[in-house]
Amino acid sequence: HVRSRRQRQMCIRDSFNTNKPKRFRELYGDNVRVDEFYTDSRFDQPMIDMARRAYMVKGNKIHQVK
Repeated sequence: HVRSRRQRQMCIRDSFNTNKPKRFRELYGDNVRVDEFYTDSRFDQPMIDMARRAYMVKGNKIHQVK
């Protein structure tokens, strides 16, 4: 399946910032909980907030942030 440039841009846009939790809920429902979330970016704060536990990854180091 080949996506148009516009469709690719929308997929990329939807994966940033506050859209991640929204997209997660659309895919998995409102009752699903995120047990653990790993990221290398503070821009993922909305997903960190959603998760029970969250970890920041930098190189080969992992630091629990929640």
